[in-house]
Amino acid sequence: MLELMRVIWSIGVLLFLLGAAGLSFGEQVQLYLKDGSVIAGELVEATPLLVILRVQGEIYTFEVREVERIVLFEPSRTRGPTWKFPRLGFLGGTLAGGVIAWWGFDSASSKEQDARLQEEYGLFQRAGELRREARRDRKIAWAGVAGGIICAAVALVPERTGSPKVEARLGEDFRVSIVYSF
Repeated sequence: MLELMRVIWSIGVLLFLLGAAGLSFGEQVQLYLKDGSVIAGELVEATPLLVILRVQGEIYTFEVREVERIVLFEPSRTRGPTWKFPRLGFLGGTLAGGVIAWWGFDSASSKEQDARLQEEYGLFQRAGELRREARRDRKIAWAGVAGGIICAAVALVPERTGSPKVEARLGEDFRVSIVYSF
């Protein structure tokens, strides 16, 4: 049972790391300036006052009043669709199911041992009660296993998401448009 718990924890840690790897810093953007020039580079930082880009290893800083719009590259040019796991919270149910299963099987095993010991001393009625309790505990344990598996299945169902094309227009009014493509 301890081995099962290790497997569950390993899967949880792996999913956490995969989810964290989906976050990418330094998106490739096109910066359209008000003078008509277009600069493509990696977005380092964008603040209300400055936009900082890395272009071919060099850092360039632009004031926001110089910028007309910022456009993230199309997903087909930079990366394809991604998979997200929006219901990872259900892994808590998997953990709870694992704990219930561990308790149930451990308790059933202890009660079976006690029942055998009671039979050796000739206390057959008490041994029968302990065996009934052990069966009940096993049912609870199997329910925990089933619940944990269901929660894991729900948590691990991925959703395919496209990479958004984000365009921000700066000026009198600030507009942001996001278009998802798959």
